[in-house]
This record gives sequence, structure tokens and C-alpha cells, in this order.
Amino acid sequence: MTKINRRDLIQRFGLAGIMLVPLFRQTRAYAAENGKRYIQLFKPLGHPDGDRTYFPSGAGNNFSFNGKLTEALEPLRDDLIVFKGIQMYKNGGNSHAEGASRIFTNVQAGSGPGTKAFDFRPPRGPSIDHIIADHLYNQNNSPMKHINWSFGAQKNNVVHTTSFPAAGRTASPVVNLEVMYNSVISRINLICKASGAGGNAAALNALKGKKSILDNNLVLIGDAKRNLKLSAEETSKLDQYSEQIRVLEKEISSLGNGGNSPCPIIAPFQSVENSARIRATFDLIVLAVEWELANVVSYQFGGGQDNTRYNDVTNTSYHGLTHGENDQNRYGQVSRHLWGHIAYFLQKLKATKTLDGQNLLDAHAVLISGGEVSDGQNHATNNMPFMVAGRANGYFRTGRIFQTNSNNRMNSHGRLLLAMCRSMGLANLNTVGDADKCPGGPML
Repeated sequence: MTKINRRDLIQRFGLAGIMLVPLFRQTRAYAAENGKRYIQLFKPLGHPDGDRTYFPSGAGNNFSFNGKLTEALEPLRDDLIVFKGIQMYKNGGNSHAEGASRIFTNVQAGSGPGTKAFDFRPPRGPSIDHIIADHLYNQNNSPMKHINWSFGAQKNNVVHTTSFPAAGRTASPVVNLEVMYNSVISRINLICKASGAGGNAAALNALKGKKSILDNNLVLIGDAKRNLKLSAEETSKLDQYSEQIRVLEKEISSLGNGGNSPCPIIAPFQSVENSARIRATFDLIVLAVEWELANVVSYQFGGGQDNTRYNDVTNTSYHGLTHGENDQNRYGQVSRHLWGHIAYFLQKLKATKTLDGQNLLDAHAVLISGGEVSDGQNHATNNMPFMVAGRANGYFRTGRIFQTNSNNRMNSHGRLLLAMCRSMGLANLNTVGDADKCPGGPML
């Protein structure tokens, strides 16, 4: 059976397609399960004295980010799983490069000479964003298979890459904001153009006519319930149908008042820098997810050994701050600054509703890595900073700290990556990366 998603309905029926969503989602024809999206965020370099400054206080579902570098996440506590005790294998060499290679792959860096500085080699297998993108693209043919963007990663510098489409291959992220803007907005404009030559006004007039028909149907249903001897099952079905009609009427009324239009008014591109550029990029990612333009989004502030200067905080490179004894305070300030941006992005996802009423965090899942190492000064890879935001249509139970089993921590990293793949529908996938480092099935 051909699956239909929200984007298809808008393209085929214009604004009128919105009112069809509540009915289609009750049928096998609506691609609700296949509508999941996976987002991967990477904030490099861990945290100074990571255990003390990064992890929330408390345990289980009773915890708080207050007073930590991550305190901007406190309003999102119920939407997160914070993992403690995750350990990532380390093979020696440059920990930043090795960590960037392994963080989303669970695979050792490839053999042979390094392709760039610090003896960096692409890993021997793909990162999970590409595994998931291949799977979801076969299920739900979105206009863009995979978005791979960055703020500070340098194009073609593989040291600054955490996304790998295949063994030995790197995927250089887009860093140009104008390119990002055009790739998203041009596709939204195409969908809006497909909503009909008559434009929104004509579509709204047609919807108002449909609303009067729906009103009449509700009256007929009420008469039938009063005058006919209906079974409990028949009455229940009529009640369900009535509720669907009321949902449609509410959405049509909202459209008539200018709300929830599928064709937003989008400002022309403006070049911005520093924090404004980070947030503009996150705004575009939210649009891309809301409009079902891409199945998978990968975003990284920088990569392993991130030498980006976050000028809103300091003019010293981020990596340069991690090793200076007198720079630990500024190292923490940059980390706090980046977590503030992540909190902004998650709040935007939570505030954006799908047409069937879920917010984007309920419907999708975000894997957040706080670094290729847990502490940028000593290059530790124990107690790695990972979080999951969002519920993936009920797959994840959020609002808790998840403490890994002390007897199986060396395998916890691979099992977390496997859980992310399973949450996106890869039910038959049993390992991610090196099989001997991913035994026991998914962590969640």
C-alpha cells in the first residue's frame, strides 16, 4: 500500500490537505510510524572536570541541572534521558581524532596513514546517522535524505567530521548559512506552490464550504443517536466519527483566523554571525523537520579538537582553553554557552506541533553527544556525556537518569547507538559497529 504523509497531502490538496490528516492517520495509508525523524547533535571537547560540572544532581527521575554547565536544560528535564557510566573504547593516538571517528560509529579508525593532521583516519564503518538515513529513505522518501550541517567544522578537514557514510569515507558538513537557508526554503516554496493556483484565499473559501457540510453531518449524527436503536458498538463508532469531525472543524477555523497555515511567511535571507548564526541554523532545522523535508539531521558545533573561536564568549580557540590551567573557567563558559544553544533548539522542537497534535520532541528523537572525550583536559573516555531528547513516538521513556550496569560499561556505548537505530524502526539490526563491542542488544 502506498504510504501518504503530511507533505504529500499538502502537495496534492493544498490547504485542504490539512483537514484530511486526522482521518488519514486512522488508516494504514497514513505513514505515521514512518514519519519519525532522527537528529544527531555533537558538542565537542567534553567539560572541565566532567563528572562534577556536566551531570545533573540526583538520580532516577529525581534530578536537577541547576548549578551545572548544562543548567539551561532544566526546563526540558522531563523530555530527556541522561546517561551515566557510558564508556567508549580508546585505541591510543590522538584522543580527539579517534573519538570523533568512533563517537557515532562504535568502530575503530581505519588502518593506514592518516589523511590529515593528528594521524586521523576515517573509521571502518558508517555512523548511525547514515544507517538510519538509508533505512528511513526506503520507508519515507523525503526530498532530502540527510542534512549534515555545522557551525565550526572546517570543510574537507576530516579531523572536524563526525558523520561517515561508509567505511573509510567522510561527509563534510555544510557550514555556509546561505546554502542551508536556500536548501530548506526553496523546498518549502515548492510545496506551497503546489497548493494550487488559486492560492491560500481560494483554498480557505473551499474549506469554509466544507465546514458547513461538517456541521450538517454532526446534526445528522445527533439525530441518528436520538431516534435509532443503535448498539453500543454502533454508537461508539458514531462518537469516534463525530470527534474526528470536530477536530477538522477546529483546524479549519484556525486556518480561517490565519493560524497553522502550511505556507509560513519566511523572511529573506540575512547574513549573521556567531550566536545568531547558530540559532538561525537551528531554526532552519526545525523547519526542515516540521515540513518533513529530511529524514535525518546531523549537526555539530565543531569536530574533534575543535579550534573554533566562539567570539560571544572568548577569542581563544575552544580546544586551546581545555589544556591551560588558567583557562578552565573560560573552557566551562564556552561549554555552558553551547548547552544554552542546544536548549534553545530543543525548546523550538517542543513548541512546534505536528498536524496530528504531537510536538516534534514527542514524535522524533535527538541523540546528543557532549564530546568525543568526557574531559577535554585529560582526554578521558569513561562516563561519556550522552543524552537522548524526545520520545520517538513512545519508544523512549524520558525524564530520568539512566545509570549503566557497572559490569557492562565497556559495551554501553555501542548498545546506546543500537537503541537509537531500533527507535527509528531498524528492528532487525542486532549490532552497531564492532560486534564484539555491542553485545546484549539495545540499551533501551
